[in-house]
Amino acid sequence: MWSKDSRHAEIGSLIGAHILVASASFTWIYGNLSTYMNSYYYFQCSPGCLDGDSQWIINTFFITVGAGLFLFEHTQQLLGLRWTLIATILIYNTSFFLSVWAVQVSVAATCVLMGVLLGLASGMIMNIGFKFIHLWAPKNSGAYMVTVISSGPLLNIIQNQIITEFVNPLNLKPNAQYGPWVFFSQPEILHRVPKVIFLLASINLTLQLIGFFLMSSPPAAKSTLNSVSAPQNHVPGQEISNGKKGVPPFCSMGHDAKEAGRKSSEYCSIINNGVYQNGYRDDVNYKTIATNLEVGEPVVTTTTKQEALSLSHSGNLEFNDTVTRQTDYTPLKAVQTAKFWSLWLYGASTGLSMMLSSSFYKEFGLVYIHNDKLMTLLGSIIPALVGACGIIFGSLIKNNLMHVNDCLVLSLALNSLTFAFWFFAARLGEIVYMTLILVMAFSHSFVYFVLTNGTMEAFGSEHFATIYSMVFSGRATATFLSALYLTPLLKAVGWFWIFASSVCVSLTALAFKVVSTSFLP
Repeated sequence: MWSKDSRHAEIGSLIGAHILVASASFTWIYGNLSTYMNSYYYFQCSPGCLDGDSQWIINTFFITVGAGLFLFEHTQQLLGLRWTLIATILIYNTSFFLSVWAVQVSVAATCVLMGVLLGLASGMIMNIGFKFIHLWAPKNSGAYMVTVISSGPLLNIIQNQIITEFVNPLNLKPNAQYGPWVFFSQPEILHRVPKVIFLLASINLTLQLIGFFLMSSPPAAKSTLNSVSAPQNHVPGQEISNGKKGVPPFCSMGHDAKEAGRKSSEYCSIINNGVYQNGYRDDVNYKTIATNLEVGEPVVTTTTKQEALSLSHSGNLEFNDTVTRQTDYTPLKAVQTAKFWSLWLYGASTGLSMMLSSSFYKEFGLVYIHNDKLMTLLGSIIPALVGACGIIFGSLIKNNLMHVNDCLVLSLALNSLTFAFWFFAARLGEIVYMTLILVMAFSHSFVYFVLTNGTMEAFGSEHFATIYSMVFSGRATATFLSALYLTPLLKAVGWFWIFASSVCVSLTALAFKVVSTSFLP
């Protein structure tokens, strides 16, 4: 492991965070894997193994990812970051390897191991990756949070190909149908299902160990957020003081204060690249009370330091005496805002949509398109598109060319449109079906960018992990409720109404967004 004060340690930790989070990505391989698992349950597993609905596996995974995000902050305070990481890796890999046994004997046991425990550990791993990003690269944390999440879909490209080449190398067609579902009953496919789960678990364990040994604890200068006590009664809008007599309780950036036309003595000092002495950061949210000279009225704007100074230099914005205030929200204050519920509804609608698309893009496609490897190719292109878009979004965020508001509206609009036509696309042929699924995947590539950066922009970084997990609970709620109705509805009325349910939820979230709030800076 590199010396913790070296530049190599920073690079290694950032790479390690990407590898770690990538290894916990399960969403975009489950749709491929579940096709074989469901066939295995019907034709190969031990008597009595169908003791539950296999739909609950992916649904409980989505639900407990949110629980893992929420538990991270409390677990870290109890165990420390390093031991939290070790415990999480242990839980993740134990549950994954035990799933090799569970899939052979019980749907319910598989649900507990591959759904509950794997999802819980995946949520923890995601926040651990975010934590290392915040500590090692605070200035670019917004961009890195997008790329670290995109690393998972990129890994899923390879994993999807491994799954199908291992289980169905001859590209055999599904040869059994019960109700709306199609299955593989060929023994040469079925006996490989537990083995491919073992193979995937081994790959993920190897990657997590590599990520673990690359990630170093940040040096003291970069860990100010952990080492310096913050005010216990801090609330949104509270002024920041450096505790010195005669110095007003607001901050600037040294000589930049003079550039803004103010006296440097009017500003409190800061340390280490924007880390205040009380432990708060203002790299992401630079909240300013200023006067718009065109209308002569005071305005409140949240922007970066550079943007604030640029506005001042342009002559359109004049700073008042009270300049910079922290915008961190407590969880209680956050849930009282329309922005929180807009993000929550967005998470709920896209959570339902992503669960449906990742579960059924192949299972539904095979009903009309009898080409397993083509469906696997589609399943590999989906995470490639999601990952590539994430990297592009990260670059656009870094250069302030993309905003949460635009992405949220575009994502919901595309999601509603593609789900409305999903049922008909497979009947129109392979090209139409693949095109629609890829447009759908593009709409989902905004999800983590919107949720992570939307939470950061709206509520600050002090309680980010907790508020993010609360926002993420919308996904858990939607997937829990969908698990109750999906299989009965599918048996009763077929695929069309399954997809229509997602359209309704997505349009509800879009309507709330349009009429209630805006994330425009």
